[in-house]
Amino acid sequence: AKNIDIARKDVLDHLDAKADLKTGIITIGYKDKDPKRSAEIANAFVDQLRYLNNHLAVTKAAVEKRFFQKELKKAYKKLLEAEKNAESFQKKTGVIELKPQAKASINTIANLKAQIAAQEAKLAAMSTYATPQNPEYKKIQASIASLEAELSSLESNAKSSALPSIKKVPEVYGKYINIQTELGFRKAVYDMLLKLYQQASIQEAKGAPLIQVIDKATPPHVRISPKRTLIVIVSTMAAFLISVFIAFIKEAVERMSQNEEDRKRLELIKQYASFGRKTKS
Repeated sequence: AKNIDIARKDVLDHLDAKADLKTGIITIGYKDKDPKRSAEIANAFVDQLRYLNNHLAVTKAAVEKRFFQKELKKAYKKLLEAEKNAESFQKKTGVIELKPQAKASINTIANLKAQIAAQEAKLAAMSTYATPQNPEYKKIQASIASLEAELSSLESNAKSSALPSIKKVPEVYGKYINIQTELGFRKAVYDMLLKLYQQASIQEAKGAPLIQVIDKATPPHVRISPKRTLIVIVSTMAAFLISVFIAFIKEAVERMSQNEEDRKRLELIKQYASFGRKTKS
């Protein structure tokens, strides 16, 4: 495992990948001593990118399709139950007419509940292949919170205005409102899940977004590194500076040897230097 980690790090250190968000172009390069191998590795990265792109996209669409298919069956079953309840209630009590404003409120509340249910279904489907840190996952969570707040506000307003209080109307009327709200909710949920299922089916059929290779990697004719010209120039300059420094030192020593006092100081320095070497030894 250690060798694999070292090899992976070495490969990544030699990899040069850049993405242009404006054009959508990804440039991949690889540095290696062997020009042929550098081209082969760069092309291998592109091939792997294609494979992962196709595999992940198809897997995601297939997972969502299967999930929404199951949810759609459940929603259809609950819709049939709601329709039977509404039909049975109407047979027992007869037709009850609601005011247009009350009908509108019931439909709006049912649609909001259905939107929340649909978003929760999307979140559940996404949780099979994404983490809560995923930006899209967080976006759906925020959408659910917003819809729930809107629903809470709408229900409060409806109870105080459009929908009469259950305590102030006959029990049969209150049951009818609940049954109609449930029926509208189940219809809306089924319709939304059906759309999600159809979208997932289309996405699965389309497959992954196309990755087109604009310019395939070929063995380079010009060496990128090491930059020998630069190394030669730097080495020459360094040698020149060192030689100048040595020349200055020699000249300074010669001047000191010509002066009596400086010569004595130089001898003293040499004695201290030789004494230091003897002490260390």
